[in-house]
Amino acid sequence: MATKVVFSNPVGGLRSSFTSNGTATVVVAGDNSTSNLTSNTTEVVISGSISKVVYGTDNVSFWTVKRDANTVGYYVGSGVVDYSALGVPLVQDAAANIVTTLTGSNGFIVVEVHKKSHF
Repeated sequence: MATKVVFSNPVGGLRSSFTSNGTATVVVAGDNSTSNLTSNTTEVVISGSISKVVYGTDNVSFWTVKRDANTVGYYVGSGVVDYSALGVPLVQDAAANIVTTLTGSNGFIVVEVHKKSHF
């Protein structure tokens, strides 16, 4: 598992992105001691909607993205799905953790999350 939060904006309602090249769990809701999406020690993340996914696989491997027990995305090949630009961000179970799982051996995924938070 390799997960890295690559950007977390300190103003609630903006975005965080994370990358993964295996199975990863990103804790969405909570304060600085629990959530992977907080930008400082006083921020509390309430929820996060998936706004964009950039992915690539070797066409044999595939990515599954879940919120709780619900599969919200399945990605094979390579591409970009900009849910926000389409007007349909993935808001199901928005406070639930995001779990990305690579089935196979070759792939990457970047998930952009628009978070709602307060200080």
